[in-house]
Amino acid sequence: LPLANCRACGCSGWIGVYSAKDKKLLSALDEIYRHFFTKGSEAIRFVVPLSAGETPRHPHGEIARLCSACRSLAAEGDAACPACGSQALLRVVVQRPKMETHTRQDGQPYTVGRLVCPTCGADDGGIMLLGMRTATLCSHLIATLNGSVFNRDKKIIAFSDNVQDASHRASYFGGRTWSSTFRAQLSHTIHENALPDMPLPDFLTFLLDDLRRRHADPAARLATFIPQDCKWWHDWHELEEHNTPPSPRALNRLDLRLRWETCMEFGFKSNIGRTLEKTGVAAAYVRLPAVTESCWGTVLEKVRNQVEGLRALTLPDLRACAADLSDLMLRRGAVLDAEVVPAILRTADLGVVRWQPPLKFTLQGMSRGGIHPVFPGKTIGGGTARLALALTPGGELNAVFKWHTGCDDPAALEIFLNALSDAGILTKVVSGPQAKAAMAYWLLPPDRVMISSSLETLRCPVCGRQRHAPRALLDAGAGRVPCRGPGCPGVPVPATVAAHHYRQQYIDGNVFRLVAAEHTGLLKRDERADIEKRFKSETPAPWYPNLLSATPTLEMGIDIGGLSTVLLCSVPPTQSSYVQRIGRSGRRTGSAVNVTVANARPHDLYFFLAPEEMMAGGVRAPGVYLDAVSVLRRQYLGFALGEWIAQDQAAAFPRDIRAMLKALDNQEPVFPNTFLDWYAARRAALA
Repeated sequence: LPLANCRACGCSGWIGVYSAKDKKLLSALDEIYRHFFTKGSEAIRFVVPLSAGETPRHPHGEIARLCSACRSLAAEGDAACPACGSQALLRVVVQRPKMETHTRQDGQPYTVGRLVCPTCGADDGGIMLLGMRTATLCSHLIATLNGSVFNRDKKIIAFSDNVQDASHRASYFGGRTWSSTFRAQLSHTIHENALPDMPLPDFLTFLLDDLRRRHADPAARLATFIPQDCKWWHDWHELEEHNTPPSPRALNRLDLRLRWETCMEFGFKSNIGRTLEKTGVAAAYVRLPAVTESCWGTVLEKVRNQVEGLRALTLPDLRACAADLSDLMLRRGAVLDAEVVPAILRTADLGVVRWQPPLKFTLQGMSRGGIHPVFPGKTIGGGTARLALALTPGGELNAVFKWHTGCDDPAALEIFLNALSDAGILTKVVSGPQAKAAMAYWLLPPDRVMISSSLETLRCPVCGRQRHAPRALLDAGAGRVPCRGPGCPGVPVPATVAAHHYRQQYIDGNVFRLVAAEHTGLLKRDERADIEKRFKSETPAPWYPNLLSATPTLEMGIDIGGLSTVLLCSVPPTQSSYVQRIGRSGRRTGSAVNVTVANARPHDLYFFLAPEEMMAGGVRAPGVYLDAVSVLRRQYLGFALGEWIAQDQAAAFPRDIRAMLKALDNQEPVFPNTFLDWYAARRAALA
């Protein structure tokens, strides 16, 4: 069964399709992938192993026993598999999808299924399959090659076997590598300027000023940092086609997008992918305001007087609880951005963010089931809010609150959040009238969020999970809450680990933007020639293509200049094709990097296990039949047709075969009769 994990907490398990008839999980990968990505299947299951006596906090299914021999599901009390008799049973929780019915714009209903994490309760698209497709793996490889300071000739040709893959990968490579470019720039800004801990608004201002200083040319700045989903901008097309400098409006839009990308990098996306926090470059933390002791005393008094179970709460525990709750809110994106958050709250009840102008033209959409911020919230009226981090027993907020106070009552947590809001530590916001359910949210003021490059590694002594936390957060007595691992009782402690590979790449590597272009037969001749010219340029502009996603037609016969890297997105069909493709690189310097990616198909896997047969195998001479008259006839006919079309302005083809056959029978003056008459008059000249 394919492995899967929760992006929010790291809970891992398997994905399978449940057969009600056989009472087992099907293992056919095609069926599993079809049901998983359909998002509307009730048969998909997320199976998570449980230890003896462990109870999931957010079950949306049943606890059962999974037979490791035949994948049948047995009752929890069974000692042997009822299907095959095997006693190799594994205690698991079988999570069913949470089915929801929505209405399209045309009024038609549709159903969406959302898998729920049994550990943290995340149901916002956080359950992901583990693995990489060819395009994703190649994107990481390209980002590493372009970020290396040792690669001085950053030009790549990526070969695909068909036009569809080549066209898709040209766009995918450009979009997937953008985050590496931006993270490298963030790292350079922080470390080269030796920035101290800085409030988020001040850091955003410093970042944009630093970008203007490093990339003084507005065109180069736009070409380097424009996201892939913004390349529909008119200014980008003018720059790409006519070298026209961008307008101030486009640069302002770019600044807004980079501000929001930075907030996401240090907020609700800080734990997804090769982020600055996970690689140990920099992280964000919440600095509680320097309020007076009397202010903290007022908060403590309110909590003690209103909650019986918190009468014994001490002031140090109160501060530590406030710090860790604020840190969790930061990780979930609950920061009150003046421009973006109000737009999110307007549609928070829908579970999908619909931007309005001008944000609509700049920010990336957040669809239902995608990654988006969630805010601590409580329903005031009827209905529910999908983007609310609910105050429920066993939830993330309540788990942190219980760790410090021993109380798991949501009402007590609400009183605590209101007290922090009254003291000015948090900001309470009520959703607008457009929401179906009136909601109260608690958010962090942006000036409370600090960006720090002084990090310490924490590792759980029980399960080994590790994370990077700012030292200032640890010095304040916070940041050492229970391990976030599924069911792990450990508490992370400081540890010494080796520096992350991507940390060195971000800090010491180059800030280089990949500009990919397809080179296929779908392009017009002039467009393809222009791409080749720009790719071969000895003094390329930042918006010139530096990666060609090509089909086998580029194996030979086309001069593409100097090249240091060739990427084969699949194993070529023959040794001759392999030699032709990798022979495109290293013609000037004599050295090159050639990478071949083996896909999950028999041909590729065979040569993955025996690569020497492809690299050193014999190249067969092509078969040539010199007396192939029929081949010559086809070539001659094609040449004659080309000459006829080029010389005769009135040359035209009928719209369908029926009209052509009718004209041929009736000797009408249309094709093919017009072509045959033209050929008869010029037969000697053509020969």
